[in-house]
Amino acid sequence: MPALVLIAESDPFNLRLLQEICEAAGHTVLTAMDGGAALETVARKRPDLVLVDVALPSADDDEVASLPLGERDVRELRETLPETFGSADLFGGLEVLRLLKSDHSLSSIPVLLTASDRDETIWRRGIELGAEDYLARPYRVFEIHQRVRNTLRRALLERMQHKDSSFGDEAMQRAGSAAQLPLTLEYEMTRATRFDHALACVALSCTNLEHVRDAGGDEATESLMTTLIANVRQCVRTIDHVFRAGERELVLVLPETSASEAEVVVHRLEQRAKHNQLAPCVLKEGASFLVGVSGRAEGGHACGLALLAAARRERRRL
Repeated sequence: MPALVLIAESDPFNLRLLQEICEAAGHTVLTAMDGGAALETVARKRPDLVLVDVALPSADDDEVASLPLGERDVRELRETLPETFGSADLFGGLEVLRLLKSDHSLSSIPVLLTASDRDETIWRRGIELGAEDYLARPYRVFEIHQRVRNTLRRALLERMQHKDSSFGDEAMQRAGSAAQLPLTLEYEMTRATRFDHALACVALSCTNLEHVRDAGGDEATESLMTTLIANVRQCVRTIDHVFRAGERELVLVLPETSASEAEVVVHRLEQRAKHNQLAPCVLKEGASFLVGVSGRAEGGHACGLALLAAARRERRRL
């Protein structure tokens, strides 16, 4: 689906490269070469996605204060950033990210950070500030296409969810298919191995679905899974992947997440299940949930499918 994409990049070569790649994918592109211009563009014409370089030149205080984004204090923002980030010019992109994510009317705009491979500290800070994902230089066309497409897709599904709280076919579409699962697993595993980042997998299955089917037929079973998918989506981040791996199983792929950190997601699922808010008809019909977690670093798994297999082996009652 074509989207309006803002690319904020100070290097003319990188700016042109990203612009050509996004335009080739059918998107309309707006560009900016410093933080002030990026924020002005957002205020003038709301984009569907923002790509912002962490090394974007920083807008000065007077320039930012004049923008229609509400009352903002850039000096306070700078004080929150580690001294190791260096000069103000180095974190102009993070200022743009912080301003967007701290404004209620703009916080839903997904942001992809761009930077060099070596900026791991800044990557982590960007994710903390609310970035949906990031792109590392040197750029790879396939990676840009996939990350832009996935981020836009997740943002669209989030908007659909806010517009319609009912759990119909749209809710089911918020889960990838079983055929997509191995492709995403291998892609995320390759990326995690390359950058030595964490990656976790969560396998969630619903047991005793025959009781649900006996009580209400196949429609009741599908309704349960549709509701489950929608509620699981509430327990993960926008950068996380949710797949329906089978009739009764969901698989979550969590980038930048260790096995211990993935337990936070399991805890959220557990709390919803405890209060009968995960799939309300499950307890009534006698069904239950099993969940398993595995991590790339903790298990030393060589491929994505091995990571999934480990999560399935570790399943326990939720």
